[in-house]
Amino acid sequence: MKQFTVKVLLYTGLGMALLAAVLMAVLTLLCRLTPTVTVENNSQETLSNIVIALPSNTLRFDNIAPGESAQIFYDAAQNDGQYHVTLTRGTVAMQTHCGSISQGEWGKRMVISVHGDAVITCKEQLRF
Repeated sequence: MKQFTVKVLLYTGLGMALLAAVLMAVLTLLCRLTPTVTVENNSQETLSNIVIALPSNTLRFDNIAPGESAQIFYDAAQNDGQYHVTLTRGTVAMQTHCGSISQGEWGKRMVISVHGDAVITCKEQLRF
């Protein structure tokens, strides 16, 4: 009976370890496939009131200190359109339109950089 219990515990432990490994692989894959927007603060002032309007939803960021960045995942089910960026750098309100967005852009990365000379640049990359 003791040997049976040991086998059951061993197989249960192996099954749990395998399940954990599969879940980690699925989560990693989802994180790599889900599109993101990153906002980088390359200026000397704090960014606040950061809103990225997408065709099908809106992303809001907390304040971003100088030299810092923040990233948000968003739903790949979007209508066709652009990224509309509004934010405040110090006391100056800024806005721009970046790139294009459409349905099913899995793995897409949009990086929005705010520079000290009051310029916003956008760089988009499709992973697939």
